[in-house]
Amino acid sequence: MIDPNARGRQLWMSVGAPILILVLCLCAGSVAIFAEFARRQDDAFVRNSEQLVEAAMRGRSRALSNTTKDYAYWDDAYQAITRRWNPAWVERNFVSAVADGLVVFRSDRTLKHAWFGEQVEVDGAALARALVRQAASDSELQLMAAAGDAASATVSRTLNIDGRLVIVATAPVSLEGATPRRPGAAVDFVVSVDVVDRTELDEKGARLGLHDFDFAATAPPADGDLVSLRAAESGDEGGWLVWRNDRPGSAAFLSQALMVLVFLALAGAMAIWIARRLVTKQLDVLAHADAEAEANRAKSEFIAMMSHELRTPLNAVIGYAELMREDLEDQGLERQCEDVRRIERAGHHLLRLISDILDHAKIDANKMNTALEPTSVAEALNEVATILAPAAREQGNRVVVSVAPDVAHVLADPMRLQQCLLNLAGNAVKFTHRGEVRLAATRQLVGDRDMVLIEVADTGIGIEQEALARLFSPFVQADAAIAQHYGGTGLGLSITRKLARAMGGDVAVSSELGRGSRFTLSLPGAQAAPLRQAA
Repeated sequence: MIDPNARGRQLWMSVGAPILILVLCLCAGSVAIFAEFARRQDDAFVRNSEQLVEAAMRGRSRALSNTTKDYAYWDDAYQAITRRWNPAWVERNFVSAVADGLVVFRSDRTLKHAWFGEQVEVDGAALARALVRQAASDSELQLMAAAGDAASATVSRTLNIDGRLVIVATAPVSLEGATPRRPGAAVDFVVSVDVVDRTELDEKGARLGLHDFDFAATAPPADGDLVSLRAAESGDEGGWLVWRNDRPGSAAFLSQALMVLVFLALAGAMAIWIARRLVTKQLDVLAHADAEAEANRAKSEFIAMMSHELRTPLNAVIGYAELMREDLEDQGLERQCEDVRRIERAGHHLLRLISDILDHAKIDANKMNTALEPTSVAEALNEVATILAPAAREQGNRVVVSVAPDVAHVLADPMRLQQCLLNLAGNAVKFTHRGEVRLAATRQLVGDRDMVLIEVADTGIGIEQEALARLFSPFVQADAAIAQHYGGTGLGLSITRKLARAMGGDVAVSSELGRGSRFTLSLPGAQAAPLRQAA
């Protein structure tokens, strides 16, 4: 008998372990999916915020460039800035929401004039000198000078000057109707200046929805806590706009992590509970099955032993009855002989019942051996008809045997085949009165198997349709009243089906109450010529 502890461990491995592994995989997969979704949101925040900052800086630079063009290509400005420096005019007219100052220098980078609004808290002279050096390259100045007017030539740059973010736009100063200059002619350039201070950075970050928005002279460390964008094209050391990486995906995931973990824990607990219930139920089923198998084994062993013990004295009774009948026949005592014959018939009937019980017990205990060999179908049917002839005559029945020309042999145990046929044909004779019992053998392909079908048909009392389902159950008969009238243990058909299946076949039945029954015993054929499926 299997150790219950070992069976429990085996069931946990086969049922519980896969469920637990599935739960763990689902938990790990869910966390991985959420984490990947959070990572993608974080990456999207970085990309989108960089695009927002770039667009904001590009818009500010474009606005400053347009302002510079307006002043550089304006006759009044030309007179007040280039011909003679008029700071009062500049103070009065150079009013812009995007420009904080104005610088004028010659093409040889000689500083001429500089003006900065009061809101710019810087060293104006130092800033002006730095702008003269860095506002544009020599090649850019030459190209702008050759263009002839500010409307067609303007250069914008973003600079880091003394740790400050400075946006500048440079254009050549000219009259509105100016003609192209001669190569090498002296040209004045005007530079509009936008100094982005801390207050503006805070306001810009708030408008863009960015936290800790600032300007740094050096790139921040690549630890992922800050997002950086190179803003200054040139200057002392370059410059970067930086802001905090809010990681919205990770933050959202962490805010919901407790709920997710609780949900996964509940799912895992539910799965463990279900697995435990399944394993417990399976163990109970197996325990009941073991107990039932043990009980069936003990019952089969008891029946086999008791059947053997009963047959020995019963054979002695039958033997003594035969001796008594012979002595009485010699003495001419016919009436006493008939009494002894009744004893013999009762003994033989009881012996058949005990044999059926013993066979059934052997089959259940898997101790019924079958030696399969080619067996003549015609000889088997004729032998059964001969054995049943006296009983058929007593019932007024006619037994007809019919064997198809292409049927010769079946692969079966001869003794068990005869037992099956006697059970089927004996029932047909017993339940038929003044009718016909027909034994017919045909050949047929069942799937890809060559089978011989032996039909036992009668014109007897028939069987109700509701009783057909339980007809092959042991110790069960179709009708209690019929069993009481005709007798029998209800084992014959059960034994016949089990023997047929042990030999590779089966038994089927069809019947109609009052019009007879037809039992079909199918067995593997052992024919010389193969049977082909009809087209």
